[in-house]
Formats: sequence, structure tokens, C-alpha cells
Amino acid sequence: MTAGGGGGVACLLGFGIERFLDGRLAFHETDGLLPVAALRRQERRQYKMAWHLVGFGVAAFMMLVLRAALLPVIVPGYVAGALCGQVTLHVVRSIAPVRAAAVRRRVLIWPRRWLAGLGAAVVLAPVLLLVARLPDQTARLWLAGIGAAVIGLALTGIDHAVVRFMAGAGHAPWHVIRHHVRGLVAFCVPAALVAFLAIGPAGGGVLLAVSGGSLFLVSLNILVALLYAKQAASLVIMLTLAMIVVIANMLPIVLPLFLIMLIWQLVRRAAARTWIVA
Repeated sequence: MTAGGGGGVACLLGFGIERFLDGRLAFHETDGLLPVAALRRQERRQYKMAWHLVGFGVAAFMMLVLRAALLPVIVPGYVAGALCGQVTLHVVRSIAPVRAAAVRRRVLIWPRRWLAGLGAAVVLAPVLLLVARLPDQTARLWLAGIGAAVIGLALTGIDHAVVRFMAGAGHAPWHVIRHHVRGLVAFCVPAALVAFLAIGPAGGGVLLAVSGGSLFLVSLNILVALLYAKQAASLVIMLTLAMIVVIANMLPIVLPLFLIMLIWQLVRRAAARTWIVA
């Protein structure tokens, strides 16, 4: 299970860096200062390879600090994530641009609705009832947490342009966050109640903890989006999450204070961006 978690972290890092690099290259192809280099295949490969080496080095350092025995799973996990990022990019580009943009808007708008959260809770409820039949309490809690985490991540998507527009229109950071977490709040309350009734107090606690993590993730995503451009925001979020993982493993007693100070600093800086159109 630990090896799978390490490989999953490396996979997410490889996927995120691959999509970030594709976005940067797409920018330079049209609006950037290096259109000639961005259109050459060889230079594109060299650019990606250099940054992937940096990303792989970060992943290897994290695993070396957390658990050196997990280093062998970093290579296949990172490569798999980078390949998935490349495949998804080709799939998106194969769709007509107008249709892809319309689908993307719907996908990002849907999680903000109360009905989406209630529908996600209805989908998770039979899964929790099946998990409750397992004899091992630990297995029940793990499977319930994984199911809630998958659905929670699906409800944390944001539209960077909408977030920046709301700030430019005078909406405070907490109002922007409240606008984006309605579906997540509608999911966590009934899902935690079902887990409490099916698995017990521990199951309800796990669902609330996972939902709280999802709320923190979407709040962090929104606050960073208010401060940085879209490409830079993705990199800042990945580095911040990596720092949180390192602190949680090395100094867990300091983690709550670190999270409070992090959110306070981001909210203070994001509040200064209100009414600024840039």
C-alpha cells in the first residue's frame, strides 16, 4: 500500500508537469517570445526532457526523505503519469476546439452546483453499503476513504478565468471560495451521515476528514489562482502540496500551524487583488 501511494504521488507529479509544459509550449507557439523554438520538435523534446528531469529529481528527493525504499517505484510511476498527460492532450486536441471548450465549461461548472454534490452522495451510498459488509474494519475505512477522495477530487475543479473575473468584479476571496464549494458541501454532509450509519462513527469521521481535505484543496487552488497565472498556479500548488507532505511526515505537530499561516497569508494577499483586472 505504501509503494502504491509513492507511485501514485510520482504519477500525479509526472502528469501535472507534462500538462504544465504542454501549456507553456502552446503559449509560446502563438503569443510567447519563442514561437520558432516552440514549433521545432527537437527543441520541444529537449525543453520537456530538461523539466522532466527536474520534476523527477523533486520526486526522488521527496521519496528519499520520506522512505528511501520507495525509490524503485518512482521511475515507473513518473513515466506513467507523463505518458497519461501526453495521451490526454492528444485526446483533447482530437476533439473539435469549439466542442472541447463547451465540454470543458460544463465539466467545470457542474461541480459548483448543489445537485452535483447530492448526486455524488447518492452514487457513493451503495458503495458504502457494500463496503460495510466486509469483515475487516480497517479495509472498510480505507475503501470508504478512497471512494470519498475520488469523488471529492472530481468536485474540486475550478475555472481559472472565472476565479480571476470574480476577483476583478469585486468579490472577496471567501466569497469566491463559497461559490465554488457548494457542491462539495452538499456531498460531504449526506455522505458522512451514510458512512456513520453503515460503518460506524469511524466511517463518518473518515468521510468528514476526506471532505475537509477536499475543501482545503479547492480553497488552496482558488487562492493560488487569484495570485498567479494559470501555468504558474499549477506549479505552485504542486510544490505547496509536496511541502505539506514533507512537513506532515517530519514535523506533524507543526502541520496545523503551518496550514493556518499558509491560508492566512494567501487570503491576505488575495484580498489585495480584489477589483484589480490583470
